[in-house]
Amino acid sequence: MIGGILDFYFFSGPSDVDVIAQYGAVSGYPFMPPAWGFGFHLCRWGYHNISDDIANVAAMRAANVPLEVQWNDIDLYHAFRDFTTDPVSFPTDQIRAFIEGLTANHQHYIPIVDAAIGLTVNNTDVYDPFTRGVQLDTFIKNPDGSLYIGQVWPGYTAFPDWFANNTEAWWTEALKNWSTTGGIEFNGIWLDMNEPSSFCSDSCGTGQNLSALAPLSLTDITVSGYPECYNETLWGPSGNMTINGTSTYSCAGPIVTTTAGVLKQKRMGLRTRAFNLKTRRGIGAGGETGIDVNSPPYAIHNAAGALSTNTVATNATHAGGFIDLDVHNLFGTMEAQATNGALKTIWPDRRPFIIGRST
Repeated sequence: MIGGILDFYFFSGPSDVDVIAQYGAVSGYPFMPPAWGFGFHLCRWGYHNISDDIANVAAMRAANVPLEVQWNDIDLYHAFRDFTTDPVSFPTDQIRAFIEGLTANHQHYIPIVDAAIGLTVNNTDVYDPFTRGVQLDTFIKNPDGSLYIGQVWPGYTAFPDWFANNTEAWWTEALKNWSTTGGIEFNGIWLDMNEPSSFCSDSCGTGQNLSALAPLSLTDITVSGYPECYNETLWGPSGNMTINGTSTYSCAGPIVTTTAGVLKQKRMGLRTRAFNLKTRRGIGAGGETGIDVNSPPYAIHNAAGALSTNTVATNATHAGGFIDLDVHNLFGTMEAQATNGALKTIWPDRRPFIIGRST
């Protein structure tokens, strides 16, 4: 701890019910999900194309499994970019027809949305969510005010700044465009990688050749064993972490090397721009003087390394001068709130359905 903001709340009751009500008034009350959200969902990495989705739904129907919701992971994307569909594996007209078929049968569809937004890599690269985000100033910055650039599945990426004034409107616009013109007429959203995750240290893309780092699908790196530490060669394609009561966990030792860790090791060697870590704008911990917030005193004994390992740096700076050290744990909650607001704007008469990896 290096100072910063500590907020304490005391709930006086006097009854247990009063304490619960007082806590709810501070933290927010649970939302009421749509009834279909309690049904049977089918989701995994590895539905490689629209034919896999069609086959899944048909197989569930043939087996009399009451499938309520079909999901898609980032296999859906073009170059692993949010709010896109791959034109070969998931052509817009085919995925739209598939979702319309689900709707006609009173079934539902949920796609993934990752937190990181891929950067355009040259003057001919067209990707509206990033371009609009830059125009509307919706991304997290470095301490010197330049764009913070991490690395996730699309390659170099920016991260939404939920403290910025225009971010929810930009997020709503991207989701609406994806639904109306992109063919993804979703019924809910799966928010993933929203700690937020980054595969490199600090703002590793600052000053780099942005076109030099291809999306994961275009490199020699393959993703195997989903979920992490599941050996599909040994245990088959189910992905279950237990089979007949036996654990399928295959990683040895107390420290697990995740997909992100492997990717990081294979892609490292990139230069990073040197920043004066003690020169920053901010309040809370960001307002302390003479402190390196990326390596603070009294750090926790984090087995994975620095606090910013596989996430944005602790000195990454948000609108209002907040640094990530102070507000990191709010990212998932604020993204969910923005997504909830977006879905209510897009469909005012529907209850939003949102699942996030980080809350």
